[in-house]
Amino acid sequence: MSVRGDKAPCVDRVKSLLEKNGFEVICFHAVGQGLLLEELVREGIIGGVLDLVPAEVNEYLFGGMFSAGPERLEAAAKRGIPQLISTGGIEFVCFPDEKVIPPPFRKRKRRAHNPNVIAVWLNKKEMIQVAKVMAEKLNLAKGPTAVIIPMKGFGGGGWTIDPKLIPVLISTLREELKPEIEVMEVDAHINDSSFANAAVELFLKLMNKTKE
Repeated sequence: MSVRGDKAPCVDRVKSLLEKNGFEVICFHAVGQGLLLEELVREGIIGGVLDLVPAEVNEYLFGGMFSAGPERLEAAAKRGIPQLISTGGIEFVCFPDEKVIPPPFRKRKRRAHNPNVIAVWLNKKEMIQVAKVMAEKLNLAKGPTAVIIPMKGFGGGGWTIDPKLIPVLISTLREELKPEIEVMEVDAHINDSSFANAAVELFLKLMNKTKE
């Protein structure tokens, strides 16, 4: 499972529910650790992926500090193991210092997470690009795959997305994803227990498909 600290309420509940269902859960922080996640999937060590925070995709696309390389979000698809993808952290890109923020991002809304991490929000065009790239990668899937989107927001602690961008993201994903990939909308924030419950229920459904 991919995670970030501002999604702790979601992460903790999802992890607890999965463990109660007999799963061993390994958490990979979406600050570059996705490289290891992809490698372990390729090696056959991981049997299913719940990608709550696929943010390393947009970090790579826009030169952020937390990239996990060009192949992030591809190993599970190619290997054919069940995967459930959410949208945590895909609304911004992080830089270590004001001086290295690229010119196109310098006048954007931003938030200093700490002295070494500045989050800069993406615009509509960039969010569409992220959605298209995610869809392109997920369309490689040979196994059960779905996307789950918390309609009331993707982050915690002040990490908010422009609400007008959520329908744009959803419509792009629906247009670009192959028909057999389900896109579920949940009327909740990513840190609401109702979202965590829905994510676990859908993930279990995907895992059970491999037993049919």
